[in-house]
This record gives sequence, structure tokens and C-alpha cells, in this order.
Amino acid sequence: MTLALVGEDKTARERLREFLRIYASVNTRLAYATDLGIPLDWVPGYVAPDPSRRRGRKRARPTGLEWLNWCSSNGMRFADVRVEHVERWLDELAEAGYSDATRGRMLSAVSAFYAKYLLREGLATQNPVSLVDRRAQHLNKPSGTPSTTKRWSFQACRALLMAAYLLKDHRRDGLRDRAMVEILIGTGIRADELTGVNLDDYRRGRGIGILRTCSFIIIAPLALYSFLGNC
Repeated sequence: MTLALVGEDKTARERLREFLRIYASVNTRLAYATDLGIPLDWVPGYVAPDPSRRRGRKRARPTGLEWLNWCSSNGMRFADVRVEHVERWLDELAEAGYSDATRGRMLSAVSAFYAKYLLREGLATQNPVSLVDRRAQHLNKPSGTPSTTKRWSFQACRALLMAAYLLKDHRRDGLRDRAMVEILIGTGIRADELTGVNLDDYRRGRGIGILRTCSFIIIAPLALYSFLGNC
């Protein structure tokens, strides 16, 4: 990892933390760190979960095939990487059992690393990911391919909303839970995105608060303001 991040002015840890700070959300930083192979304790703002509390989705353990680890084990400097190296890495991921969706996501993380940091810092002269033939790598879904995203049914959404409204006056966290349910259903935000937001992250300027935009959100802001008004 240190070999790939050449430069005597900063350590690999300092440079990787600089890259991750481009993203405001700690969850986004964690996602990039996981896909690139950056140690989680290097992620700015990351707090290790309390082992005594119930945990949500577990993050995959490093396999050694993440981009940083792969470059390090192959003695590759980022400035020397060419498209054939990236394609070889993708082939090794496929041979190790990584799905096409996971490989595509990891490739996007590498592309962002080059485009948003390495090129700007002069640690690379090109983004080799831009030359990858995604169709040949089976990373482009044919048009009309059904989404694999699991959707809540109308009945499930209605039941969840009813439960949130019935319990809001009978539970200490009722207003919070109602606001979270309204935001989840009204905006389509991922649960781990929402649970990663703290009160200090909320900003409202000129009377408008934006976390996620969509065309059908109506009640969610009212539920949110009701909760904030009782904090």
C-alpha cells in the first residue's frame, strides 16, 4: 500500500484519509474504504461499533483482492497501472467468486480514487479504469434487465406506517421512529444511510432542508420537524 502511494511528503494513511474526506458521509467513506481495502481505523469519523449493542449489516472482511492490497502484493505503483492490469485484477475477482455487481462497484471505487485524488495530486497521469471494456467484463447490464433491488410491498409499507403512527405517542422514541419510517418510505433512502445521520448533520438553509430529493415526498418533512421540535 505504501509502495503504491509514492511521495515523501505524506504517509499512505494521510493520503487515503485526504481522499476519503472528499465525501461528507461517514457511511460513504466506509463504503469506499471497504471496496478499496483501506483499513477502517483510517476512515475519518469512523467509530468502531459497540460490541454490546445489536449490529446491523456486517462489512465484508478483507480478502486481499481489494485494489490497494492487490497493487501492493503485485508491487504496482498507481502511476504505472495500465488498463491490462485493471482487467487482470477484475479477472482475479471473478475467479475468486465476486459477483459482476460487486466487481462493478469495486471498479467504480477505483475510478473515483483516480479521478478525484490521484490525478489531482500528480500520483497518476491517467485513469486506467476509463479504458476498461465493461461489456467484455460483463459489467454492463443489457437494457431491460430487471432490477435485483428488493422492494417493499404496498401492504408492508402501510403496516409499517400504521405501527409508527400508533406507537408515536406511547413510546419514548415514537416521534423519532415515525420520522424515520416516513423518510424511508417517502424518499427511498437506504436504511444504513439514514441510521448513519446524526442531529449535528442536519442543516436547514433558507427554509429548505435537503437530504434526498424525490417527486412524492409530502408528509416526511412534517414528521421530521415534529421530531426535531421535541429534541
